[in-house]
Amino acid sequence: MQNLKKIAAAALASFLATKAMAGYQIALVQAPAIGYHVIDSSLKLDNAGRVYGNADLPASAYETYFSEYGDVALLGKQLADGAYQTIDAVSGNGTLAGAAGPVNGVSIGFEQLGSEPTLLYGASGTDVAAFAVNDSGEAVGISANTSNESIHSTLLWQAGKTTAISVAVGNAPQIDTALAINDSGTVAGITTTRNSSLSTAFTWLNGKSTILPSLGGSSGVDDINSGGVVVGAGLDMSGERYAVEWSGGKIMKLLSGNGYEDSVAVAINDSGAVIGNDTTSTGVRGAFIYDDGQATSLDSLMPASDGYHFLEAFDINDNGQILAQATYDGSTEDVLLTPDVSDPSATIVAQIASVPEPSVTALLALIAGAGGLKRTTKK
Repeated sequence: MQNLKKIAAAALASFLATKAMAGYQIALVQAPAIGYHVIDSSLKLDNAGRVYGNADLPASAYETYFSEYGDVALLGKQLADGAYQTIDAVSGNGTLAGAAGPVNGVSIGFEQLGSEPTLLYGASGTDVAAFAVNDSGEAVGISANTSNESIHSTLLWQAGKTTAISVAVGNAPQIDTALAINDSGTVAGITTTRNSSLSTAFTWLNGKSTILPSLGGSSGVDDINSGGVVVGAGLDMSGERYAVEWSGGKIMKLLSGNGYEDSVAVAINDSGAVIGNDTTSTGVRGAFIYDDGQATSLDSLMPASDGYHFLEAFDINDNGQILAQATYDGSTEDVLLTPDVSDPSATIVAQIASVPEPSVTALLALIAGAGGLKRTTKK
């Protein structure tokens, strides 16, 4: 059976290698091993084109891995009590950040460049998770009450020092969540009034916070680039969700009309190219890239006859590579798109089988969903 799978994967690779996309090469991202379930929503990309993600082991633990040019390596370092790391962020140079645990009943944040993680702590007895990291190893995240994860402090870890991030909006008590940080140390996130579902986007640098404008409803933040441009999603007064970009103190919808409906921007690179996801009123999922003032469906990056349909975009790096999920010939695959500047042939990494996503802990659910917004109404 193993040999048959290898033969089938080789045949698929040979076939796909002859099919050049319009301006892009396509590679299938390899899974860690047979029996591992990949958590697709965790997939991240660095500037070298390495793909990082989390997978549950057959024993139902979690482990971090990366895939590069056909090689797969497990990165998770086993800690006390059998705990493993799970990543939530990767910087351009491959610095990881996330959570490890439980250790002695709580989760511990970490950042890692190389083989040894640096553990990140908050208040005693709290769950800690890092949500974002930059190339200098500065990380942001939360220290949360174990009995109520929604009550938490927002922290910046830099050079062995921990700094609390606080954002003031009016007189009501706020819950702040830092979700992104660029290489200049500018932090982006959301602040929510306690006992309220309304969230507001903010940036923070050296103790000074700036509230970002909204579309009339809640805002969600997913990424910030070196120029301080923030991307995410915003709800308007009617509850419709739009992919948005904040730049120069203004908010701008990235998608409006042209068949796009419910949308969110999930990542931006230093050149200002944004990738995101949308869902039509009939429930059809898609992915897009927004660059130079124009939104383009990822489906249109390849000949229509090839039959690819992109379901979700995960990340984009500074070289314009896009990490996404697509369907092709009845199969759902995680793929890496690379701008085709010289070689017209596609580079195939390996085949990865479609697998269901496992359930995760309450903390990991908070990590995955902290920056996102749900649409409150449907057309």
